[in-house]
Amino acid sequence: MTREQKLHRWAQRELTLHLNDLILDDWQGGILAFGRYEIQSGDQEFVVTRDRETLARFTTRRVALSWCVADNKRIWDLRQRIEMLDQRRRRLNQDIDARKRAQSRASDWFRRSLAQDKLQNRHYQLANTNFELEKCLARAKYLQLRGSQNETARTRTA
Repeated sequence: MTREQKLHRWAQRELTLHLNDLILDDWQGGILAFGRYEIQSGDQEFVVTRDRETLARFTTRRVALSWCVADNKRIWDLRQRIEMLDQRRRRLNQDIDARKRAQSRASDWFRRSLAQDKLQNRHYQLANTNFELEKCLARAKYLQLRGSQNETARTRTA
């Protein structure tokens, strides 16, 4: 057995042992996370599947991966909050686009001003939603990087 074959067998053995802890880029352009979640890009969204069953749809790859981290770590409130904030961000973006089109079609000054006020409120809501979502994504990233070790636990000295 050559050195390359030994290395190949060792890599296969190690990968299968640690597959549940890894996040791998798929050869089809997606992500395989923790050996069970597949993240594929669709038309303007990222679809998370497990065993060929669609679990959720997200606007960005980072949000989808953070959702998988929260689900894998069984932190249900973080998982649900990420999904809810991403859906709210998608709805607000769609609403902003619709209001911009309505504002451009407005015939008089009063209607344009009213549409601008509503648009300004939606922009504020979107900024707030993005801020909350970034906090959730940072928490998921921290949980993934921390792993199973609790670095804040104090060691006992006897």
